[in-house]
Amino acid sequence: MRVRARKLAGPTEEEQLWRVQELERCKLDISYWINKYCKTFDPRPENYPNHLDFKLYPFQEDYIGWLEECYRASRDGFAEKSREMGATWGGAAWLDHHWLFDDGFHALLGSRKEELVDKKGEPATLFWKLQYIIDRLPAWMQPFGWDPERHHTFMRILHPVNGNVLSGESANRDFSRQGRYSVIWMDEFAFW
Repeated sequence: MRVRARKLAGPTEEEQLWRVQELERCKLDISYWINKYCKTFDPRPENYPNHLDFKLYPFQEDYIGWLEECYRASRDGFAEKSREMGATWGGAAWLDHHWLFDDGFHALLGSRKEELVDKKGEPATLFWKLQYIIDRLPAWMQPFGWDPERHHTFMRILHPVNGNVLSGESANRDFSRQGRYSVIWMDEFAFW
């Protein structure tokens, strides 16, 4: 009974202060945020349970740092990698971080065909990964009012508080032609 009453009362002042400090730490340190709060998914039987804590390997931390350097310097980047390196999941977490913590962030994501960008319920898509990470954050870290049914429409995830947008588009000759973006992310670019 006491636990339920405490939950209904909400966080204490001490917990609220900790959350504010924790959010600031997460905002300043992407790797810390990913390692502490993000989840990843691996459907293979040998990785059961399939919902895993996202723990970055050192080379993945370097990758996240490189993405951040490219972004801050407004510089193009090309990541040549082999399979199973976690580049797409790492990129999704990096994009979600900026969507969550930055003001005025608008990213365009693309892949070689529409079905790989966004298809409801399909784990192979970029937008499924983006939403998967957001949905598994602690409720106090998710944007106030976050409702995936309202805020994740086809090829678009809208931050309900700061208005940040993650947009999607398939590969085509006019990709990214209209609009301005903080970042353009082209997944599986070698196959476009």
